[in-house]
Amino acid sequence: MVVNACTRVHMRWRRFKRKFSRHTAVVKRFSSLGRAFLGAPGQGRARWLLGVLLVLCLAVGGLQVLISYAARDFMTALVNRNAVAFYHNLWHILALLSWQYRSSYATATRGIGCRWHGDSG
Repeated sequence: MVVNACTRVHMRWRRFKRKFSRHTAVVKRFSSLGRAFLGAPGQGRARWLLGVLLVLCLAVGGLQVLISYAARDFMTALVNRNAVAFYHNLWHILALLSWQYRSSYATATRGIGCRWHGDSG
């Protein structure tokens, strides 16, 4: 079989079409499950918990942004050999990381404790 430029383009297009159709199928399935879940009667608590989950995801993302800014300033102070800024930003990084560690530790131990004791909450 002779493979020319048109054949290559056609083969790439077919591969892209297959991938795209798989992705659209997944999106359609996910959206139908979401509509069924959120549209069912008596799902007030589920909607509320989904909202809380989304807010917590945004909070974690915001905390990661703060950590990246603090790390940037920390590295800049380190490169410039600025001791005052270095220690100032070191405390910022330590405070942010300890806050992140503390919140994830509390969440994990609470969840493990509930599973261990057989509680649902």
